[in-house]
Amino acid sequence: MRKIFSTTILSGILLASIASLAPVSALEASDAELEKMFTVLINDEYKAQAEYEALIDEFGAVNPFARIVKAEARHIDALETLFDVYDFDIPEDNGEKYAVVPNSLEEAYAIGVEAEVANIKLYEDYLKLDLPEDVKRVFTNLMKASENHLRAFENAVVGNIGTGNGSRGNAEMRQTRTEDCDLTGEAQVLNESRQMNQRKGRNF
Repeated sequence: MRKIFSTTILSGILLASIASLAPVSALEASDAELEKMFTVLINDEYKAQAEYEALIDEFGAVNPFARIVKAEARHIDALETLFDVYDFDIPEDNGEKYAVVPNSLEEAYAIGVEAEVANIKLYEDYLKLDLPEDVKRVFTNLMKASENHLRAFENAVVGNIGTGNGSRGNAEMRQTRTEDCDLTGEAQVLNESRQMNQRKGRNF
């Protein structure tokens, strides 16, 4: 009996040791890790919004900048929702410090491509981690929206673009406008997440 008991204890110790060696990506992100992710992402969205606003000031309200700058505001709203749900302080918007204005629209379109590629990469990397369901939903929706923006900028680079803020433009751009919505997911999901976090003892 004593031998069986000792074996059980040793097995438990072995399993605990194996669990301690599990990669971080296999564990649900901690509050500190989530706050860091949210901060990196919202700062990136701040920079994108400021960049597109600067380009509009320089070149006028031309697409895709005129449309996408509004979408960037929705992206920021979506991330601010997560900050609120997890009771993190929202960082100050210093995006205008990083705005760059080139000499031509062609260069501006290329900047848009680079910005969206970098933004998508951030979401792709974070979505490889074990995230809470509400965070995963928001990150996925924001990444898909940025993929739509990237296609719009890539079209602009090759001259396939509409002008102004109206309903004109090519078919893909109109479809992008339709898809770039509902970024935060269902309100019920976020409310359920808030309740779950309260049960886990997070401070609200």
